[in-house]
Amino acid sequence: MSNFEILSSAADVRIKAWGATRAGLLKSALQGMFAAAGAHYVDGGAEQKRRFEIRGADFTALLTAVLNQALAVSAAQHEAYQDLSLELITESEIKGFFVGRPITEFKAQLKSVVAQELEIKRRDDEKWEAVVKFEV
Repeated sequence: MSNFEILSSAADVRIKAWGATRAGLLKSALQGMFAAAGAHYVDGGAEQKRRFEIRGADFTALLTAVLNQALAVSAAQHEAYQDLSLELITESEIKGFFVGRPITEFKAQLKSVVAQELEIKRRDDEKWEAVVKFEV
């Protein structure tokens, strides 16, 4: 079962992602982002890990930066990422690896997160939830 929902319309691309922890929310948002982009994977493509280290003023800035970094690395490496392997996650820093596979193309070219429209909240069931809009 996925922990994300694609909320795209003719006007924009959005996802809703959730997780029991902030790390779970990050992973779900990453998976949702690449699902919304419509990644077409190379048959038999080997798993790849790409290191990242990001600092931000708060968790909202970190989520924005992680997703934007994943988009940039994806474009440079022609890969899409389905997982995160985290070494450190705090309120202002995150270190780890994007884990994914080579792609042939995306159906939609996502450019970046629209940071001013990012919404993160803690739900009544204690799960973290984010609604993320992307520039296309």
